[in-house]
Amino acid sequence: MQIYLYDGRELAIKRFVLSMTFIMLVAAVVAGCSKSIDASVYNTDCEFYLEGLPEEYNLLPDEIKKETGVWIRLGSVTSDRVYEVLLNEENGFRQSVEGLIPGKYEVNYGVTNSRYSRLRVKVDINNIIIEKNNHYEIPAYMADPSEFVREIMNLQPQDELLNADIFSRKVQYNGRIIDLYNIRDEMKFVAPKDKRLAPKETIEIPSSDHEGVSIIVQNQTQKYIEASEATFTGVRFSRNNNVVFPKAITLGTSLRDLAHASEGIMGTPDYCLGSPVVYYNIDATILVYVDKNSGDRISFHYESGKSYVSSITYEFEKYE
Repeated sequence: MQIYLYDGRELAIKRFVLSMTFIMLVAAVVAGCSKSIDASVYNTDCEFYLEGLPEEYNLLPDEIKKETGVWIRLGSVTSDRVYEVLLNEENGFRQSVEGLIPGKYEVNYGVTNSRYSRLRVKVDINNIIIEKNNHYEIPAYMADPSEFVREIMNLQPQDELLNADIFSRKVQYNGRIIDLYNIRDEMKFVAPKDKRLAPKETIEIPSSDHEGVSIIVQNQTQKYIEASEATFTGVRFSRNNNVVFPKAITLGTSLRDLAHASEGIMGTPDYCLGSPVVYYNIDATILVYVDKNSGDRISFHYESGKSYVSSITYEFEKYE
């Protein structure tokens, strides 16, 4: 019988080799072995597109259009395989995918930034079977093109509003010019029951028939009172309503168009709240302008990571 003697270094090397071999074997058992697949051999392709987009879409602010797209996703019903496209202005709302692996797929879809773009679509295909040597098409359609056009045209300001002062308390809403101070005659606002406000406390009361519109009320007494007894002090517009302020300011107006020092509609704000850096995901930013004569105050809210107006608050006689 032969006896082999190893020094410490040789033993360490052999142990390392054995350990690595064991690890590789375990990894192969756990993860399995595979080779890359050249999907082009299946000779398949699918074209995705949006059909019937009204030309009024071009009237939306550029900042809104940049963040708007229609996504369509094919998800395999037997594996985790997914194909997804984003149709937007940059690609002409049309995109193709080649080399799809044959199989049955579920079709899902949606719209990015639909809140501000008003874009709503539908896809009539719920599932699709991909077979070799075939071309497929999956179109998306406008859910209600007439309603979309109506909403966009309601955002186009009338001459009276274009020439009005920003602190005139006038806005255009759904194509009609209204006085903000009389908005309670135009919409319904119901104060929460059994809600009592402390002195100086302020709350918002949303409209029950117009989404995205709220009035602001404050307890301006020295005692607790019901919310229904509080003083009406302002209005806030948010989400996707069709409000237009003087000078054609809307939800979606870009930061540059609004607040550029020399070319902006409003110019440099009187002061800012929140993050001083807009667009980066740090914090929300509020640009505030105050009318020295009436004391009215208008605030433009920019969400974190966005460079366009997401909500507008108009308050009465907030002397500062």
